[in-house]
Amino acid sequence: MVRVTSMKRLFALDLSMRSTACKYDPCIISDEKRRPKLICKDCKVTFISDRFLGEDFHRRVLAKALARSFQKYTYTIIADAVGCDLNCWFCYAWKFLKKSLAEKECRTSFLSSEELAKQFFCKLRKVSSMQYMVEQIRLKAYLGENERRKIIGHIKLNLPLTRIRISGGEPIFSNEEVLIEYDDEEPIHLAGVRYWLTFFKELDELVGKLKGERVVHFVAMDEWDKSSPYLSCLCEVPRRLSVRFDTNGILFGSENITESFIGGLFKPHNEDKLSNLFVQIDYSFKGASPTEYFWSQGTSLPVSLEKNKLSFVAEEHPQYRGYKNIVNIIEKYVNIDGEFCDCVSIIAERGIDHDKKQRVYLYYPEALDWGNFSKITGIELSPVINCFDLNFGWRPEAKIRRYSARGALIKMITERSSIDNMQASIQELIDFRNLHKDDPSFKVLVFPYREAVEAEEKWRGNEKRAPANLSDALLRLGSFRKPGELGGGLKE
Repeated sequence: MVRVTSMKRLFALDLSMRSTACKYDPCIISDEKRRPKLICKDCKVTFISDRFLGEDFHRRVLAKALARSFQKYTYTIIADAVGCDLNCWFCYAWKFLKKSLAEKECRTSFLSSEELAKQFFCKLRKVSSMQYMVEQIRLKAYLGENERRKIIGHIKLNLPLTRIRISGGEPIFSNEEVLIEYDDEEPIHLAGVRYWLTFFKELDELVGKLKGERVVHFVAMDEWDKSSPYLSCLCEVPRRLSVRFDTNGILFGSENITESFIGGLFKPHNEDKLSNLFVQIDYSFKGASPTEYFWSQGTSLPVSLEKNKLSFVAEEHPQYRGYKNIVNIIEKYVNIDGEFCDCVSIIAERGIDHDKKQRVYLYYPEALDWGNFSKITGIELSPVINCFDLNFGWRPEAKIRRYSARGALIKMITERSSIDNMQASIQELIDFRNLHKDDPSFKVLVFPYREAVEAEEKWRGNEKRAPANLSDALLRLGSFRKPGELGGGLKE
C-alpha cells in the first residue's frame, strides 16, 4: 500500500446541482421526515447520470447496443473539490468556488487521498449489484411511487458506468482554506499535486482489487453490448478505468507544476504501479478569444462587439500556455516509454457556449467562435457542448436569480421590444419569453455587468419597463453597434 499521509482536502456535495444522485445513488435514502439522507455523512462521492458525453457517443455506443435511440444517460461517479483560482460569472458550480460558500450551501468534508480513493472503491462495489440498487431505491420515500418505479426500470436497463470524475471548483488549486495538514515546507500548489498523485496510486491499487473480485466488467467503449450481468465500466484504454480530471489549466501554466503532475504519474507507471487507471485531463477553455476569457472573469467591461479581438496570437490566450505545457510534457514521457499514453491524455473542451436551441447567447450571437479559436491555436476541441445553463423548461426563476446575483445582465429582445433583469421582475422576464418565444427575432443575451446586482432590491416591487426601442436599449448599456449597424451584431 502507499504511504499514508495526513494531508486533507475539502470536498463538497450539493444535491441540488448533482440532482440525479437523489434518484440513483444507493447511499441516499429517506430520513424519518422523508427527506434525502446520506448513509455515510462524510462521503463526498456520488453516483449520477453522465450528461456530458455528446450526441455522437449516444449514437455510437448506446443506440448501437440497445438497437434504438432514446434519451437515456450512462452513469458516472463524481467528487467535487472546493476552491478555484478563477471566478467565472457564468459558473454553474459557483457553490464550490471557496470554502465559505461551500460550507454555507453544501455538505462538506475534509478527506485524505486515501479516504477519497476508498469512497470511490466503496461506491463502485455498491453500484455493481443491481439487486442492492433496487433495494435502496425502494427506500427513497421522498420520491413518489411512480418515480421510484421509473428509476428501477432505468436501473434494470443495466446501462454502463462511463468513467469516474474529479471536478469542482478547480481540483489542482490549493490554498490554506481547502488543503490542510500538509508539509508547510513544500509550496502549497505542489502539495496539492502530491495529494492527487497519492490518490491515483491508491485508487489504482483498489481498482486492481475490484478486478480480482470480478463484480465489475471492464469493456471497450465500442464493444459494450449489455450482455454482462455485472456493472460495465466503459474503457477508452483496454482494462483501465477512465478518470476524468477537470481543470481550467491556469496553474498548469507553470512548467514546474505540470512537470510535477505528469512526471508524478510517470513514476508509478515506470514501476508498474499505474496499470488500472487512464487519467484524462479535461481542459476547459473559458472563452474563444483572450477578450472573452477576460469577460468570463468580469473584467475588460463593458462587453461590446468592437472590443472582442478575434485575430490574436495563440499565446495571448491566458489558458493556452497550460494546455501546451501538458501536451509537451506528456509527449516527453511518451518518447521515453510509448506505453505511458495508456496512462494519461488531455482533451480540450469548450468550457462555455451558446444555447442555440433556447436562443440564449453569451455576449452576442457572433461571440464564442470556437472554429476561429481552433484555427488560431491548432487545438482540436471535443464535440461536447457545454451550453450556458438558462433552461426555461426547468427552474428558470432560480437560474435568473443566481446569475443576476453574480453580476449578469439578462436581456431578452425582439425587433420591437426588450426587457432585462435590471428593470423587470423574474416573472416579467418569464412572461416576456413565453409571449415572444415563437418570434423569429427573439433572443436572450447574457453578459456580465459592471457591478454585481443586489437582486432582491432590484426586483421587489419594481414595475419599470425596458425601453421599447431596441437601439436605445442597447446603446444605453454601452454595447453592440451604433444605430443602423445593429443588424450585423444581432444576426443568427
